Amino acid sequence: MQLVTLSQRNLLALLHKLVMENSAGTIIKPGGITVHVEPDAVHYAGRSAPGPMHPDTERFIELMKGAIEQVKNRMKAADMATAHANAAAHDAHFSEDGQ
Repeated sequence: MQLVTLSQRNLLALLHKLVMENSAGTIIKPGGITVHVEPDAVHYAGRSAPGPMHPDTERFIELMKGAIEQVKNRMKAADMATAHANAAAHDAHFSEDGQ
């Protein structure tokens, strides 16, 4: 058995890669170790559902799913606000130039 140790930062990066559009969902560690993440629907497709975990872990997973959706929505809103501000700055620049 090979042990792969991830920092909390790398674990959170993998979590982000799981929900990030167009992400390969992969972190490559020194020594050629590759850690990959995939959605449950993909991972468990065509096989039995995962077994039960400790009740506290199950509760944590459910709470995290809700938190992930909140973070995704906040990031999307921030991205839209940035795009709007950039467009306004672009328009202001060209209106000052008379173009």
